[in-house]
This record gives sequence, C-alpha cells and structure tokens, in this order.
Amino acid sequence: MLDEISTWIDKPATVRVSALLLACILSGVWANSLIESVDYKKVVPSCSTEAERRVADQFITQSSNLETWALALLGFITAIIVTTRVHRLKHAEIAFALLGPALVILLFSLRAARLARMRLTNLYAYDNLHDLVSVGSMLLQQWSLFFAGLGLAALFTGTFLISIVAGTVKPYDEHK
Repeated sequence: MLDEISTWIDKPATVRVSALLLACILSGVWANSLIESVDYKKVVPSCSTEAERRVADQFITQSSNLETWALALLGFITAIIVTTRVHRLKHAEIAFALLGPALVILLFSLRAARLARMRLTNLYAYDNLHDLVSVGSMLLQQWSLFFAGLGLAALFTGTFLISIVAGTVKPYDEHK
C-alpha cells in the first residue's frame, strides 16, 4: 500500500487534482443522496399537540447545535490550512486529499440543517406537526453527514499531529 501511495505522489499534479475533484464529487453525490432520501408528506392545516411541539423544539435545537459545530469545524479546517502554509510537511498532499471530501460533506450537513429548519417552519405554519418523522429523518442524515465530515477532518488533522510529534514538520525558515 505504501508503494501505491508513493507512486500516486509521483504522478503529475493534474492527476492528483483530478482525483481530489472526483473524491469531492463522489462525496457530494453521496451526501446529496442522503438528504434527498428523506420523504415528506403533504402538509395540511391541523392542530398539533403540546408533545409534538416539544419534540419539534428539541429537533430544531439539536439541528442548530450540529450546524454550529459544523461551522466551527470548517473554521478549524481553515486554521489548519493556514498553519500548514507556515510549517512544511513532506507529502502533505495525501492529507489534503482527505480535506476536500470533508469540506463537501460538512457543507451538505449545513444544507441538511437548513432543509430541516425550513420543513419544521412549514409544519409550524400549518400547525400540523404530525410529520415530525421527516424532520427527524433529516436530523439523522445531518448527524451522519456531520460525523462523516468530522471523521475525515480528524484523519486530516491526525496526519499533522503525528508528524509534529514525530518531529518531521519543519518551519519553512529552516529550509531556506
């Protein structure tokens, strides 16, 4: 496997960029398919119970919390990218190959949060919270996307952490 990675690193930049774009597109297609798999029922005016309102409030709170964490994680990734511009890491492109799909998946997690919020707003507008299953399903998809993006971002960050602990990361000034 290490030989395959070495061979991949030695390929021209266009092949590596193409592989990154393909990984981003595939992760976007996967994330979008999760979001689109949520089935919505037609909403008609009705009268919601107090229990349904409490559940709906919990759903929106959980979705908002995930949205906040996803935005924080995107900020963290940006900080890591800036840090890697200051410190040199041999074969950093391997770690960055994980970053593209992580960003795409986290952006789709934010999209799922927006769609869940829109759906819940629509249900509140009709005072019909009987289709909370669809909002719950979107929340589950949002969780799945968030943790997939978090896992890829953790692998990305772990690459640098291991390199720092191993002493293989050097400031750019030392290489002049």
